[in-house]
Amino acid sequence: MPGCRKGCLDLVAEESAQKIRGDNLNRNEAWNYILENMKLIRDEDRRDKFRKLLEDFKSKFLHVPAAVKYHHAHEGGLVIHTAQVLRWALKIYEENKEHLPDISQESIYLVAVVHDLMKCETLQESPAGPFAFKYRKDFNYEHNIWVLAKLNEYGITLSYDEMMGIMQSHGGWSKLNNPSNRLASLIHVADMISSQLIGKAFMRKVYLSSSSSSSYSLSS
Repeated sequence: MPGCRKGCLDLVAEESAQKIRGDNLNRNEAWNYILENMKLIRDEDRRDKFRKLLEDFKSKFLHVPAAVKYHHAHEGGLVIHTAQVLRWALKIYEENKEHLPDISQESIYLVAVVHDLMKCETLQESPAGPFAFKYRKDFNYEHNIWVLAKLNEYGITLSYDEMMGIMQSHGGWSKLNNPSNRLASLIHVADMISSQLIGKAFMRKVYLSSSSSSSYSLSS
């Protein structure tokens, strides 16, 4: 029902908001969740290179928000959003893996963790207020394209599906059209659960209560 779209999403988000505050996922727990699941990268050399990439970005990854204002717009928002996307992508896969024989947990892990990683560079602090951020105007590429170059810089090779999964994981929020491969679609669904349901519900809760807390649950 097209006329119901916003109202229906608001209702689901409000129900999610009532549950989110019951758990206490902070940015350090989100970081540890990501590291604990790095074992899904089976090749030791690839895993070591990926760990080096994350460690090099750690200080920014645990600091910047996931967005300027719409979701996870607080300190540590990016790493929390990333952990949620990873958790939901793995959960959806586990419950439907008989229908997804062409997708591996390793590819899910890699694409989920880096899908927004370069927001560490495209977001910069703004003088507009305390912990205010804005997007850099001197950056001409989408961050999910820039990360491909960064992965190559660290010697991390990608399969075709992993590359397309990263490039198209943002769906209609990207200039690259909607996902055309199944891995991209899976990450996009997990991304929407985190950003449009959990994240927006939490931001509404923060605005209504004038609270600055940033605790989430990995699931709603």
